[in-house]
This record gives sequence, C-alpha cells and structure tokens, in this order.
Amino acid sequence: MKKNLLAVFVVCSFLLPSIMMGQVVFGVRLATSSGFGNMGPTNMQGAHFGFDLSDKLTLLGGFDFTKFTIENETKMAVSSYTPFGGIKYYIKERDDGLVTPYFRGDFFKTISSWPNMGNSVLQLVSGLLGPSQVSMTKSETEEFLKEIMSPWGFTIAFGAEYLFTDAFGLGGEFGLRSGFSKAEVNVSEIGGVSTTDASFHDTYVALTVNFAL
Repeated sequence: MKKNLLAVFVVCSFLLPSIMMGQVVFGVRLATSSGFGNMGPTNMQGAHFGFDLSDKLTLLGGFDFTKFTIENETKMAVSSYTPFGGIKYYIKERDDGLVTPYFRGDFFKTISSWPNMGNSVLQLVSGLLGPSQVSMTKSETEEFLKEIMSPWGFTIAFGAEYLFTDAFGLGGEFGLRSGFSKAEVNVSEIGGVSTTDASFHDTYVALTVNFAL
C-alpha cells in the first residue's frame, strides 16, 4: 500500500507542474462507428478537455454519448455514457495554418441504460445465451445485461488537426475501440452460476472541433 501511494505521489509530482503551466484545451467530437456486435452503425457525440503537457503531448479526459438498438429476436433501445481518459501525441509541433497529424490513446468505461422494456429484456438475453437461460428472473436478467453492456476498454486512433489560430482548430480522426466485460448470474433452476465473457470491437470516424485557452 505504501509503495502504491509513493508511486502515485511521484507521478503527480512530475505531472502537476506541467498541468498547472500547460494550456487548457477543450472541444467536441461527432463520430460514426461501425457498432459493437449486432448493434449496427451508431452515432456518437462527445466532449473532451485537457492540458498540454508539452508542445507535442496533451493529457485528455471526457465522455461520449451513444444511442443504439440491439436486435436479437427482439429490439431494445440502449443509451450509453462513456467517460474516458488518455493522451494525444502530435507527431510534430503545432502551428497556425498547418495540418498536424497525431496519435491518440485512451481507456474508457461504458455505462449503459435502457427504459423499462418488460419481457423484451428476457427475450433478448434468451436469444444471446440460449433457451437454458429462459428461467432467469427479470431482475437477474437485467443485472446480467447491464454488466455485459458496460465494458471497460481502450481506444487507439490516428488523426490530423488544422489550426486556424492558437485558440481554434478542426480535426479528423479514425480509431479502433475494444471493450471487454464479464457477468455472472445465479440461476437456481439449473443449480449453478452462469458466467459469460464478452468482447466488443468497432471502428469509427470522427470530426473534432477544438479550442484552447
């Protein structure tokens, strides 16, 4: 425990001076993704903020919002909020009137929710897991789906940004997202625990509008 606290203190000692002296950046992102699994194409809207740690490195945080429909014997509308944190590394120093390519990486946690869908939730999970799971109660089914549809994951992206001024720029980005989740549900009727691991992968293209203070 002491070693972990010491490591956090050392990292903060290096990062905080750069953050306090760095330029504040923020912006919005509009994206279209191929969609996780059988969701189909989805649109994402997001906001980000951060600090320039150097002329080439930016520390970023933010969130994305998505609405999509899952189809598997039934349809269910799902909303997801995805907070993320990561870095953006510019290949060269940014300057007005120039296009600057960059790489971006982050870690995210998706939090999914949906309106009360009644038996649609039971039908959906039955279609995903097979008929042996039909005996699950509605609350067990909803908890299972909530865990499966709220993965941890990471993003790797490449993009380019054009600066009109020191305070305003437009960018384009192509990225790959991978998410992973696991859910366990007690199923008394079959005398055991149902465990399912899930992985989700999709690609996206995005337009970013960026500002700096």
